[in-house]
Amino acid sequence: MSKGGKDVCPGCSRHCPLTHVRCKYGQKYIGKIRKADADSHQTPEGKHHYKWEKDVVQGGLAWKLLWVSCRGKKALRRKKLTEQELFAALNEDEKAQLNALLDQISQRLG
Repeated sequence: MSKGGKDVCPGCSRHCPLTHVRCKYGQKYIGKIRKADADSHQTPEGKHHYKWEKDVVQGGLAWKLLWVSCRGKKALRRKKLTEQELFAALNEDEKAQLNALLDQISQRLG
């Protein structure tokens, strides 16, 4: 909950800042937030980071293709690298092969 730009406890009418809650509801609320935050930073075995991971074999060809695509998209969107830098590791023949392979896959998808 936010009041005046600061996060406050939704537990009672005092609306204490989340850094210093005074009611039991607020303490439980903070505990849930901290637990959820800790859980979101960990990805134990069996849990998937991306929705598509449950549909492919981890480490397989499709997984690698989709994972590289996701990482590349994020890097481009966040301006961490340019399109030229993304493909700098490939020579012209490899770029042409990649383009042909992606065209083949695209045709199968319809």
